[in-house]
Amino acid sequence: MTPIKQAVIPPAQIYIGISAALLAPVLFWPLIHNITDNGLNPAQNIHHIWLIMACALLVCAATADSVIGYRPDNSWPAISAAWILFTTLGISFSLRLPDGDWLLALMFALHSLRAMVALWRNGQHWRLWPAWGRDTLASAALFFWSMF
Repeated sequence: MTPIKQAVIPPAQIYIGISAALLAPVLFWPLIHNITDNGLNPAQNIHHIWLIMACALLVCAATADSVIGYRPDNSWPAISAAWILFTTLGISFSLRLPDGDWLLALMFALHSLRAMVALWRNGQHWRLWPAWGRDTLASAALFFWSMF
């Protein structure tokens, strides 16, 4: 009896799929509500909901990139924990500030710089280009939509 071979989905495709699924609302949520005059409920404030979706993307991205970017040295756990705590602190401030979308966009830009520096040093890791693209697009979308 021959063993059944199961198709294995490459980690890069899973990473890109999850990133795209989390990025889509950040990119398109304000556009949909601008087209439909704020949906079925014009009294609903979608701005805060949109920021919460962007915060979910940022905390997932920071955590996933910290875990996937494992380095076998003694300082890696402390640096990763500090980065995740810094991200959650920025998220906490951005949700409380009236113009928190600018701070959140800045946090995405910083996270994008983290991937860009890693690309500059060693562009061979499979997760760096999708991470840089996701974070750059999210930062640009937050800066763009916060102007309207």
